[in-house]
Amino acid sequence: MVIPRGKNLLFRQQFVMGPQYADGFESWKNHEITQSLVITSHPDLNISHYSKKEKTLTLIGYIIDPNRPYHDNEEILNRLILENTDFGDLIRSTFELCGNWILIYKQYDEIFLFHDCTGVRSIFYTDVDKTKDLWFASQPRLIASLLNLQEDKNAIEFIMSQKSMHEDHWWPGETSTYSEIKALLPNNYFDLSKGEIFRYWPDRNLVKLPKDDAIEKISRKLKKIMLAAAQRFNLALALSCGLDSRVMLAASKDINEKICIYNGKRPEMSSKHPDIVIPKRLTSKLKLDYHYIPQSNDIDDDFKKKFEMIAPYGMELLLPGLQAEFNYFKQQKVGATGNILEVARFYPGVGRQNQRLIINPAENIPSGEFLALITGMKDSPFAIEAFKNWLGSANEVFNLNIYDLFYWEQRCGRWVSNNCLVFLLAWKEVFFPYNCRNLLIDLLSVSDVHRMPGDYPFFKDLIRNMWPDVLSEPINPKPKQKIGFLLRSKRSLKKIIRRK
Repeated sequence: MVIPRGKNLLFRQQFVMGPQYADGFESWKNHEITQSLVITSHPDLNISHYSKKEKTLTLIGYIIDPNRPYHDNEEILNRLILENTDFGDLIRSTFELCGNWILIYKQYDEIFLFHDCTGVRSIFYTDVDKTKDLWFASQPRLIASLLNLQEDKNAIEFIMSQKSMHEDHWWPGETSTYSEIKALLPNNYFDLSKGEIFRYWPDRNLVKLPKDDAIEKISRKLKKIMLAAAQRFNLALALSCGLDSRVMLAASKDINEKICIYNGKRPEMSSKHPDIVIPKRLTSKLKLDYHYIPQSNDIDDDFKKKFEMIAPYGMELLLPGLQAEFNYFKQQKVGATGNILEVARFYPGVGRQNQRLIINPAENIPSGEFLALITGMKDSPFAIEAFKNWLGSANEVFNLNIYDLFYWEQRCGRWVSNNCLVFLLAWKEVFFPYNCRNLLIDLLSVSDVHRMPGDYPFFKDLIRNMWPDVLSEPINPKPKQKIGFLLRSKRSLKKIIRRK
């Protein structure tokens, strides 16, 4: 495969790692971890190394320490390798960190690989029972092009069926387009010395947090995360009329002069849509830097081709927004998005957007068939088998609700991570404020009753604690009911009678 010259967008910030450097990727960079493990990476992808005696730590992507907001990638790597004596300690020390990253830890002859909290920096790997060598990459097509692999018939039938039914389709379990290539799921690490995957979280019972304590603790964490991100990046926050972005905005009170707020009118949207009207009114009240970006269905052919290559079978509904953001910000900003908060907010609904099912964990025992049902993959043998395999890997979840873990590892670990690949078409980098393990642990430690669908009072109290003025505009207002002709006529007649 030869990478075309031009805007350098194709496979932007992606990588291939294996026993030898990948040929054909012009202008890509080479990095050596060992003589038999090397990385070929897109020139825009940060890769940092730090070594101390027998230990080496390699970072792919970026990492942020909310407790040390002025530390850069190298300073964080330095601390991680100096303060931790073994791999288990290293993993636990990342629980307070956020970012979009992969860490590769080498100590003597052992090598371990794992990624950020929800796996938004995606990792795919080869099944060595089906391929000669072990390869890793940011997406499966890169490996397939090197090994001349063919797409799996069952996988293609599945994804094409999903595309025909759902705009927001995604891959179940650890599956991919190729039977020889799997996705590494969040909360798991790869032991390269043994050639095996191990789950490292959940590792203990969650300790329930009283509501008031949780609000204070989570507010502090969120503010520190946003402060650290603003020190590192030139941020643009996506704001809708929804809850997740409003929490993110509230956490940005102390840095609001350093950020810009944007939203875009999708081609099918009315100019009076709440996602357009409310952010405009709110940012005006708060005197924030606001950018309105209209979108168009007239997509540049070259941009669309790169989109289709970057994330195979990606969601085309994202294209108008990505091109509008690319044209407007010209990759000069880091886009901050409210994705991932749903891990805590959607309990106990696990279905697709606007199709959430209320699940009673005591009554709805998870099975491959039931997980396929609640994700809109009903009657798909491909999905059912994938979810059965996932359940087999999640046999010890302590007191964590299995459906919370399912949303974390499947909806975020697969759907959000795939979207992140294409987001990098438009942005210099992508930032997920909620992608911090200890933050999600705290959120999941809040009583279930506060996290159930409805008005979500806990999250509104969280906003109120951080920046009350952010609640001066409604969140997800319900549309006004249309009044029928006969009812309008009756009301008009009553007014006439009263005047008489």
